[in-house]
Order: sequence, then C-alpha cells, then structure tokens
Amino acid sequence: MEEREMYNKQIRSTLKEQMEHKIQADKIQIDMKNRATEIVMEQDRKDIEQEKQRQIDRAKLLLHFTVKNKELMESKWEYDNWNRTHQWHVERAVLADTPINWSKTMT
Repeated sequence: MEEREMYNKQIRSTLKEQMEHKIQADKIQIDMKNRATEIVMEQDRKDIEQEKQRQIDRAKLLLHFTVKNKELMESKWEYDNWNRTHQWHVERAVLADTPINWSKTMT
C-alpha cells in the first residue's frame, strides 16, 4: 500500500511539474506574442504619423505652388493691362500724328 502511495505521489508530482512547465511555456509564448503585437502596433503608429506628415508637407507644397501661380497670374494681368494701356497711348499718338487723319476725327 505504501508503495502504491509513493507511486501515486510520484505521478502527481510529475503531473504537477508538467503542468507548471506548460503554464510557464504558455506565459512565455503569450509574452512573446504581446511583445510582437506591441512592436507591430508601434510600427503602424509610426507609419501613420509619417503618412500624416507627408500629407501635410505635400499640402504645404501645393499651397506654395498655388500662391506662386496666383502671384504669377496677377503679375501677368498687371503687365497685360499696362501693355494694353501703353498700346492705346501709342496708337492715339500715331493717329494724332498721322497725315491721313488731318481732321483728327479718329481720336
């Protein structure tokens, strides 16, 4: 009987040991998975931040182009207006001095 109890005790202690090893291995595996998940989440966060910064930089660049294009268009409009006005003055002067227009009816 005592032998049987020793045998059962040994089996119980072996099973208990195996269960503890299994629990420890499961904890290690869960910790590794958690760490891997944290790494992936951190990388994802960094990627999202980088993408957001790229979009901000691109928006700034496009806004800069828009402002420069507007300035260029306004400058061209001013030049066109000045050129048109200048051309009118030249044409009036030519018409005023042209011998064909003696009566000055074309001014």
